[in-house]
Amino acid sequence: MFDLSNPTAPREVGYFVPPHEGEIDNYESWWRGSTENVFVEWDRNLIWVGTHAATYCLSCPALGKPVLEPRKVERWTVPHCNAGWDDQTSRSFYFGRPASRVG
Repeated sequence: MFDLSNPTAPREVGYFVPPHEGEIDNYESWWRGSTENVFVEWDRNLIWVGTHAATYCLSCPALGKPVLEPRKVERWTVPHCNAGWDDQTSRSFYFGRPASRVG
């Protein structure tokens, strides 16, 4: 993780190296490129890392104290994802079309 609050002087503030299978001296057994995806929950200060073997939930002091208890979704990145989950998005709204036009 890098702190880019000063873009001309980025600072490394955290890192994660998932455990590896195999022996480092045996090329055939050493799994390389094990991190497959990363998802950051900015509102909860959590980082999810998926590998070929597991999913890890991480936190970092640079993000702030992690929020671990469940909470209501306040806003999704894509507006229609809130349909039925909040009071702001019409239940008839479905993938950009009124429900009457779906199907």
